[in-house]
Amino acid sequence: MKYIPKEAIMYEINKRIPSEFFVLREKYLTQILESMPVIKQGFRRDNEVLRIYSSDKSHYREISNSNRDWKEFHDLFIKREKIIKMLTSVRSVLKTYPRNSRHLNAEVINCDNKYDARYYKGLEDDTCPYENKTDYYYNGRHYRSRSEMMIAVILDELGLEFKHDVLIHIGSEVYTVDFVIIFREFNRCIFIEFYGKCYEPSYNYDNSIKLNAMTNAGIYLGRDLFIYSGDKNYTPGSDVIRSQLISIIDQLVCYHVREK
Repeated sequence: MKYIPKEAIMYEINKRIPSEFFVLREKYLTQILESMPVIKQGFRRDNEVLRIYSSDKSHYREISNSNRDWKEFHDLFIKREKIIKMLTSVRSVLKTYPRNSRHLNAEVINCDNKYDARYYKGLEDDTCPYENKTDYYYNGRHYRSRSEMMIAVILDELGLEFKHDVLIHIGSEVYTVDFVIIFREFNRCIFIEFYGKCYEPSYNYDNSIKLNAMTNAGIYLGRDLFIYSGDKNYTPGSDVIRSQLISIIDQLVCYHVREK
């Protein structure tokens, strides 16, 4: 089998995602970065220090790990570095599009919804009470199946922020959702489920109750909720998962972006 470099794979993937998505992501990440203090890592006598710069960058305050503010600023430094990395990646992708698509004169619309960034902030990662007995481990987190782990890998591959095994409240009931993804550009969440035991009637019945509750709560299948399914003999491959996620991004761009 011919080896295909990861960069070539990502180039082909990114070509299938509307350029508007990356333009909006670049704007969002730039705004976030500009709102954060400039923090740089340094060393003094072989000890790590952080330098927090003033708004005009003319001077800085230096702190070490013995300072009571260390954890706060160190976490902020890590967050800032992550955003810089994401922004660099997005700008690299944008260079592969025709130049005129990089100056899209567009606005984001339809951003008022119940399942927004505030809702996402209130959700907690990995709060499902059911024991996970599998060995599927990726990026510091255990997953309940190979397919769930594959979904997480592809979400990271596409640079999408998500929480896993989340408890959500619908009316008086509490349900577990496999993935909640936040699209901060559009101020909205989408939900992804993997149903891997479709050969069990009781499993399907329980999921039908949850699906009905989610629909009644305004989480609509094909708009807000997307489902992958399988059984003992079949589970979706990475290409199927990736294609649907790319289609979801395309769908969101169509709904949320309008040219001025």
